[in-house]
Amino acid sequence: PRAGVWMQVYHYRDGSQVDPVQFLYGEIWGTLLCIHFQDEDSRATAAGISNTIELDQHGISFAIFCYNDSLMQYVNKLAEGLVSFRGKTPVHHFDSVLEDLKESWTNSLTDDPKSQCNRYMKAILTENIIPWHLIIDSLPKLTYAGYQEFLKTKIWEELYFQCYFSGNVTKDTSIEIYRKLKSTFHS
Repeated sequence: PRAGVWMQVYHYRDGSQVDPVQFLYGEIWGTLLCIHFQDEDSRATAAGISNTIELDQHGISFAIFCYNDSLMQYVNKLAEGLVSFRGKTPVHHFDSVLEDLKESWTNSLTDDPKSQCNRYMKAILTENIIPWHLIIDSLPKLTYAGYQEFLKTKIWEELYFQCYFSGNVTKDTSIEIYRKLKSTFHS
């Protein structure tokens, strides 16, 4: 029997306005986290565990689907990986991801008019979507020291969670998984 966990992790309260600089620091953190888990993702796939880590403007999503007897083992591995990732971002890794981020957002300036219009429309009609021109204007404000402060105040102390469990997983196991992952972030 298979079980699944989907967890949304975000660094602002639902309905609150997201600061473009904090959004970009969150995107850098999430990218570095995905890079950190690349090896573990390969091993998980080989073991029949389907897992994804995705980034969007609302935070980071973790999705795990596997046989229920290996779910807790993988959650423990995920928690160990989060602990080993915590606070260990070398400056050159930050700089590399920042350069890629700047290039990606700056290249959006050359998109066709229809794509640019769609981005503006989405920003106007969708709650908590930051207009891309504000994100581009915020890129020069990003520093390693600012990133470290963001980690300290927004990631490791003020993080919000939502979890959804599916498949063959008990209420007690669901609560245990939730508490394990939450305590990993807030330890």
